[in-house]
Amino acid sequence: MGKFRTFRPEYESIEGMTQNSRFVDERFLNKVTSADFQRLATELQTRLDDDAIANALKRFPEPVFAQEGEYIGQALEARRAKLPWAANEFYRILARHVTVVGTDQDERFVVRRLTDSTTAVTVYTLGGKSDRDSVFYQRVFRTNETKEITLHGLEGKDIFELSGEVRRGPRINIYGGPNSDKVTDSTRVQGLSKKTRYYDTHSDNELTKSKETWDRTDHGVKMHAYDREGT
Repeated sequence: MGKFRTFRPEYESIEGMTQNSRFVDERFLNKVTSADFQRLATELQTRLDDDAIANALKRFPEPVFAQEGEYIGQALEARRAKLPWAANEFYRILARHVTVVGTDQDERFVVRRLTDSTTAVTVYTLGGKSDRDSVFYQRVFRTNETKEITLHGLEGKDIFELSGEVRRGPRINIYGGPNSDKVTDSTRVQGLSKKTRYYDTHSDNELTKSKETWDRTDHGVKMHAYDREGT
């Protein structure tokens, strides 16, 4: 299987190596930027200096060190040198399909198609004791990196607002959740494929569509269910 890899000086499939943790990574790393990944890779390179590698190898049992120590040391040094590349590959994998999950409270999801190259997503928590909205999530996505953004409202009475006219951009999937939600879509993306898809039940939801909206509402709760696969 693709996720099983041997330890060599060169990285093999980054996608295969991260397959088992994909669910957790997609949910908890959905804010991390390419610059963040590169900064962390550089920091790790600094920490894993030659002394750190040598000290780790000394902890091997003598027979293991005699047989494999030199090779493993060289492999670690080679992989250390390629950490920025590996970090970029991991970022590109995560950036293709991004899932943004709300909470069990009321939220407002704002999607703005800014240009052909960029789409901004901001999630606000609504009201509360201060009666002011506060930013819960914020990120600008690049069209050449991200093909699909999935929004989950979960519980609460959520609002989804989509705007902007562009020639191209990522697909937006909206899963409202079990409570009554409001979706307003005024976007326009050139091409035959509809770029906004709304999944929810028929009852107690308010939908204002554009030509870009594909209404996927149905009677079953599976239309807004959220599980470990994010579907």
